[in-house]
Amino acid sequence: MVSVVFGLVFQFTASLHQQTCDNDLVLRYEDKFDEKMTGERAQAAEAITVFLQTGNWGAVPNQDEVDSMEDVLAFFDELGFYWKNGEISSAVLYGHFYCDMRACCQATMGYVHDNQKKESVADWEYVEPLYNALARIEAKRIGKGMKHCDWDKATLQEYLNSEKRLKKHPA
Repeated sequence: MVSVVFGLVFQFTASLHQQTCDNDLVLRYEDKFDEKMTGERAQAAEAITVFLQTGNWGAVPNQDEVDSMEDVLAFFDELGFYWKNGEISSAVLYGHFYCDMRACCQATMGYVHDNQKKESVADWEYVEPLYNALARIEAKRIGKGMKHCDWDKATLQEYLNSEKRLKKHPA
């Protein structure tokens, strides 16, 4: 009887600890993304827009925009690290970052793969697994396959345009 009560108390405490870690960590990262990364997000949106128009990352005229896109990918990689190591749940990340990650990653996964082949497989190693985990949640939510989660070009561009406006109206 004592072991059952102890087990329930331990399980409750562990669950409460996990929920607190999820909330604290995600709110810290959400604050960073919304408050401190508006410039990088706007420049990343510019780079992705050029890529969508040309199909060529080399056509992005401003290297700072590509660098900012890499900073945004690094941000998602950090989130992926914490997710992969059980510090934050995919459900919590879905609620806070799914649309942002969809907009960035839908267009940049080829860039990520090319960079991993040329530079290091460890570059942004957690981005794709996290992106896929969040897309699976979305697919389950809408009752369709993951491919149906991809945004059409107009929807993606509309989101990117809203990100580009961050440059003019920072948070």
